[in-house]
Amino acid sequence: MKKRYDLPEEEDNFEKNMVNEPAASAYGMEIEMETLPALTEEELAECMSSDEFWEDISEYVDELYTKK
Repeated sequence: MKKRYDLPEEEDNFEKNMVNEPAASAYGMEIEMETLPALTEEELAECMSSDEFWEDISEYVDELYTKK
């Protein structure tokens, strides 16, 4: 099988391949971080456990594969 085109040679200089922070802003990646307050006891009690989450996901995936 023949290649349709030649790929450019990879550079050995690792630093040239790194994205620096000033370049990231050109892609609209400026994000302001804000801290959120800790969850209250009520909110923690209402949270879904990881076991409940995986059980729900497993049931959903099983339903997807059994539908025709």
